[in-house]
Amino acid sequence: MLRNYLLITLRNLVQNKVFVLINMLGMGIAVACCITAWLNWDFSTNFDRNHLNSESIYRVQAHYDDKGKQNRHAIVPTPLGGIVRENFTDVDKVVRYTTENNDIRIGDEVFNTSVAYADEGFFDLFTFNGNFKYDKSSIVISSDLALKYFNTKQAEGKQITQIKDGVLKELTVTGVFERQPLNSSFAFEALTMFPDDDADWKKSNTLFLRINDPSRVEAITKQLQVYIDPQNEAVPDFKLGNYYLQNFKTLAASFHGDTWLSGEQLRWGFPPSAVVGPVVMAAFLLLLSCFNFTNISVAMAGRRLKEIGIRKTMGGVRLQLIIQFLGESVVLCFMALVTGLVIAEFLVPAYNSL
Repeated sequence: MLRNYLLITLRNLVQNKVFVLINMLGMGIAVACCITAWLNWDFSTNFDRNHLNSESIYRVQAHYDDKGKQNRHAIVPTPLGGIVRENFTDVDKVVRYTTENNDIRIGDEVFNTSVAYADEGFFDLFTFNGNFKYDKSSIVISSDLALKYFNTKQAEGKQITQIKDGVLKELTVTGVFERQPLNSSFAFEALTMFPDDDADWKKSNTLFLRINDPSRVEAITKQLQVYIDPQNEAVPDFKLGNYYLQNFKTLAASFHGDTWLSGEQLRWGFPPSAVVGPVVMAAFLLLLSCFNFTNISVAMAGRRLKEIGIRKTMGGVRLQLIIQFLGESVVLCFMALVTGLVIAEFLVPAYNSL
C-alpha cells in the first residue's frame, strides 16, 4: 500500500513539473530567509553572552550637551579610574581600557595590529579561555596572531617588538587566547598593560567597574558627579553634563539609541531595525509562500476530480484519498525544505558579508 502511495505521488509530481517548481522554489526561498533571519536574531540576542559576569560589570559613561541635545559619551578622563580605585569602597574592581593600532615587528616583517591596553584584572572581569598575566614588559596575543607571527599557537616566551610613535619596545608573549566571537564587544588582537600616564585630564579611556551589589550603583553614580568639573576645566571645548553607569550586558544593543554615542571603543551591536526587520520580512515571505502553496494545491486538486471519481468507483475510501493528498503535500514540503537549506548555504554567508 505504501509503495502505491509513493508511486502515485512521484507520478503526479512528474506530471506537474511547473507546479512543483513554483512551490519548491517559493517555499525554499522563504525557508532560507527564515533561517537567515533566525541566525541574525540569535547573533544579536547573544551579544556578549560569553562573558559570564556581565551582570556585575558597568561602564562609566557621560552625557554632554551638543547644541541643546544631550548626547552620550562612552569614554571618560583617564585619571578617573585611579580616583575610583582609591576612594570608592563600593567598587570591587576598576579596569581602564583603550585600543589603538600599533605596528608589531617580527624579524624583518612589520604587521599592523589592533592592540588593547588594560589595567591588571581585565581577564578577571571578562571571560577568555585561560588565566593570563601581563605587565609592562609582556603582551597577550590571540591564537590567530600567534599563527600569523610564529606559525604556531604555542607562542609563550616569544619576543616581539612594538613600534609606537616611533619608539621601539621589546615585549614577551605570556599568553595566547582564542579570538572572541563576532558577537563580542572586544575585537582586539593583542593586549598589554595600561600606561601609567593617569594624571592628564585631557586623555580619555573606557572605564569598567565591577559592582557586586547592584543596590550601590545609584550611590556610586552620585559620587562620580564630583569629578565633572576637573574634566570640564581641562577641556573647556567639550563639557560633560554628568556621569552615569551602564550595565555591560546592554552596551552593544544601546549603541544605536535615541542619541548619538561618541567615543565608542568596543564593537557595535546591531540596530533594532537590523534585527527585527529581517524577522518580519521572513515571516511575511513564509506566509505568502504558504498561501501560494495552498492556492496552487487546491487548483491542482480540481484537475484531478476524474482520478478521484475513478478511485472511489473502484473501492477507494475517503481516508485513502486524504492520506494520498497529504502525503504528496508532505513530500513537496520536504523537497522545499531541502531546497531552502541549500539556498541558505549561499544566502547566510552573503548576508554576513554585509
